Amino acid sequence: MRSPGHRANILAPAHTHVGVGIAYNAAAGYVSIAQEFVNHYVNIEPLPSSASVGATLTVRGRLLPGSRAPVLNLAYEPIPPPLSLAALAQTGTYQSPAQNYAVPPISLTGDGSFSAAVLLDAGGRAGFYHIRLWVQHPVQSDPIPAVNLLVETR
Repeated sequence: MRSPGHRANILAPAHTHVGVGIAYNAAAGYVSIAQEFVNHYVNIEPLPSSASVGATLTVRGRLLPGSRAPVLNLAYEPIPPPLSLAALAQTGTYQSPAQNYAVPPISLTGDGSFSAAVLLDAGGRAGFYHIRLWVQHPVQSDPIPAVNLLVETR
C-alpha cells in the first residue's frame, strides 16, 4: 500500500474480481503470493470446452455498463507435445504461441446484447482455438481484453 500506483490499482472501484496465487518452495523455504485485480466488462454465455475442427459456435453475451464497441478475434494454437520430467524442469515462463486467424463480425443490439458466429478452422488443424473479445471502456483508452475462451479441437 506504500506504492501509489499499486495502492490506486488495489482500491480502484471498477474492479469486480480478484485472483490470488500462492506457491511454496520447500527447498528454499519461501512462499510467493501474487494477486490480480480484474474488471468484469461483459456477461457471456458458456461455450463447450471441446468441439470438432470446422465447427461453428455462436458467441452470445451482453455488454456491461460502460463497455462498448466489442471486437472478436480468433486465434489458433497447436496442442503442445508432452514433455519429459527433465525437459519440463528446464522450462521457464510459458507464452502462448496462439496466432490470430480471423476477426468475425459481431451483431450488436441497442441494449448491449451481441452475438457472433465463429468458425473453428485454421487450415483444418486440431488444437486450441482462442475466442477473444475486446471492448472499449472509459477506464482505459486502448481496447481491453474482456474474454479469452478456449475450445479444444481434435
